[in-house]
Amino acid sequence: MYSLKVGDVVVSKRSFFLVVEMISCEVVLCPFIPSSELRHRADLELTWGDLNRANLPFPDMRLRAIPSRWQRQKINAIGTMRAEFVARVIEMISKEIRRGDCPLSGQKIRGRSGRDR
Repeated sequence: MYSLKVGDVVVSKRSFFLVVEMISCEVVLCPFIPSSELRHRADLELTWGDLNRANLPFPDMRLRAIPSRWQRQKINAIGTMRAEFVARVIEMISKEIRRGDCPLSGQKIRGRSGRDR
């Protein structure tokens, strides 16, 4: 059985993701989306070489650096990405978190008045 690692490109239910973190029996994934979708500030463009290494079936995709957690057994690896690209993704995730409108799940959001929302 193939062991997943950070930088792997995985597929689940016809959707494609990049593994950015491993947490015991879960993985943190960021989705690959078609370039035809509206652009989000957390989107990262892929070079032709990145697309080739990722083994994605579509030539016009980009990565959205918005993470989500998944169970490991529900996904299959199909490719990999360079460590430099994964570092760019993690940097973009950090920027989104610092912007403050991308709360981490399970944490309360504080309003300007300091009260919990």
